[in-house]
Amino acid sequence: MTYAILFGSIGTLAETSGIQLAAYNQAFSEAGLSWTWTKSEYQNMLKDAGGLKRIETYAKARNTTVDARAIHQRKSEIFQEHLSLKQIEARAGVKDTIKHARSEGLKLGLVTTTSLENIESVLDAIGIGLSNFDVFTTSSMVKHPKPAGDAYVKALQDLNLQPAQAIAIEDNPDGAKAARTAGLRCVGLIGEMHDVADFPELVAQQVELDLSDILKPLPVT
Repeated sequence: MTYAILFGSIGTLAETSGIQLAAYNQAFSEAGLSWTWTKSEYQNMLKDAGGLKRIETYAKARNTTVDARAIHQRKSEIFQEHLSLKQIEARAGVKDTIKHARSEGLKLGLVTTTSLENIESVLDAIGIGLSNFDVFTTSSMVKHPKPAGDAYVKALQDLNLQPAQAIAIEDNPDGAKAARTAGLRCVGLIGEMHDVADFPELVAQQVELDLSDILKPLPVT
C-alpha cells in the first residue's frame, strides 16, 4: 500500500516565526502605523491561522481603518526579502526524512495555505527543491484556509489516497485541526512560538523528525 507524509506548513520545514514577526512590524512601520507586535502578543495570535485575518482583527480591536490586504502583501514581500539575506536552516531531521521517504517509495506533500512565493522563498533558503514533493497546495488552490480541512482533502485527492494512508506533520494548532478535520493522523513538530497545550490530540510530538517514529502511527499491512 502507498503511504504519504504531508508536511503541513512552511514552519514544519524551517523555523520562520521570528522572521515573520519582524516582517509584520516593518510593514506596519512602512504603513505609518505605530503598531509593534511583541513576541508574546504574536504567540497568542498564532493560535489562529491567517496573517491577513490577524491584521484585520487587530485593526478592528483598535477602531482603526487600514488596508489590511496591502499591509499583508508588503509583509510577505519583506519576509521573502529577509529569507534571501538571512541564513536559516531546515528543522532538525527534515532533510533526512525527505531523503529516506524518497528511498522508501513514500509520497511527499507540502500542504499549506500560504502563497507560492512564500513556499519558494523558504525552500530556496534551506536548499530543498519543490520537486521533492509529489503534491503541494497554496492559498490560491483552496476555498477555505486552515483550520478547514480543504487543503488536506485536495492533497489526498491529487495523490489518490485515503486519509488512513497518510500522516500529517504540523507546527501550529490550526494546521493540526485541519489535518484532523480531514481524517488524518497528525504528528506535532511544535514551533518555537507555540505551546503543545494548544494542540488537539496528536499521535506523537516530535522535537526532531525521525522517519521510523513518524510512520509508527500508520497501519501495518
